[in-house]
Amino acid sequence: MTCEESKIRLADYWRAGADSHDAELESHLQTCAACGAEARDLGVLWEALGELPEEDPRARLSHRFYSRLRDMERSEMRRAAFFDWLRTPWITAAAACAILAAGVALGRYSAQRDNEISRLQDQIANMRQMVALSLLGQQSATERLKGIDYAQGLHDNDSKVVQALLTAMEQDSNVNVRLAAVDALRRFGELSEVRRSLINTLPRQDSPLMQIAVMDQLVEMRDRSSVPAISSLLNERDLNPAVRHHAAWALQQLQEQ
Repeated sequence: MTCEESKIRLADYWRAGADSHDAELESHLQTCAACGAEARDLGVLWEALGELPEEDPRARLSHRFYSRLRDMERSEMRRAAFFDWLRTPWITAAAACAILAAGVALGRYSAQRDNEISRLQDQIANMRQMVALSLLGQQSATERLKGIDYAQGLHDNDSKVVQALLTAMEQDSNVNVRLAAVDALRRFGELSEVRRSLINTLPRQDSPLMQIAVMDQLVEMRDRSSVPAISSLLNERDLNPAVRHHAAWALQQLQEQ
């Protein structure tokens, strides 16, 4: 037996006590001075451990358990008392009033914010209107085209803007501006004055592009009251061939509706 093996078996040897018997280990301990000395020291330690009194933990554990139990009971009692206090009538009434006040304040804040947003939107719309009208009155055709573009961004049927677009369609010296005005008036097609102006301007326009654009608008609006004006245009002897062809098509579309 080696010294390492004897050290492993020593614990079991001393644990067995008086009944221990390991001939091989005992033979090694007698022949190996180092292992024999270690075995004797371990035996003394083992006997000393055996003489220690056994402690009964039950009393200490019982005291700790009941102390924890009392702490938990006191905590539950405080919690129950707190919720009972919250359920008292005057506390309930005060909480309801606080919630109501918070709701009213939030409602007022939301209404005020909505009013501010509405005012801001109105201010922006007014500003766009002013810019559009100002640009439509400029001498430069490019600036007037910008004015028409601004007018298309307006969402309401602003009478001043509509009138400015009608004026541009009928009287502007630049055909591109007049064409842009016709296109911008598309979104105001439900207005009777717009329909009437489109019909009245058709025979007065000398540009084939304008005549075709106006007829397209009338067909798109399905305005059957424009049939006489288109028929009259179709009867002109010197009418542009492209316009004549388009006028015949427009009449067919309106009569089939």
